[in-house]
Amino acid sequence: MGVRVQGQYGLDFAFTWPRLWIVLPEPCRDDLITARAALTSASTQSGWGLLYLCLGAQWWPAALAGVVLLLLGRRRGRDAAGNLADLTESAVDVYAVDLARALGEDPPPGHVPPALGRQLSERFRKGA
Repeated sequence: MGVRVQGQYGLDFAFTWPRLWIVLPEPCRDDLITARAALTSASTQSGWGLLYLCLGAQWWPAALAGVVLLLLGRRRGRDAAGNLADLTESAVDVYAVDLARALGEDPPPGHVPPALGRQLSERFRKGA
């Protein structure tokens, strides 16, 4: 996703995201927080699956539960990661212009051109 954002807008995602977060409206942030929580939940489920697999060395029914939890966690994790990536990229698509304006720039309507994105990224990096 970061490569796509940089290619489309010239923005270095790692340096842009914290600043963009500040200008995102509350409903958008809530959606992103919910998507991140879903990814965390899926990771936790997979972790429990691994623990049950370890217990399965002593008690075979735990191994079965571990496999089921791992498979479900993997599927939920892939869905949640895809959803989070889509929402994050969409937030950049929709609100990058607002970020540029908040920083005193005047981008053309509807998008941040790559040259402006590179200029903003340099500003965000502070020489790093």
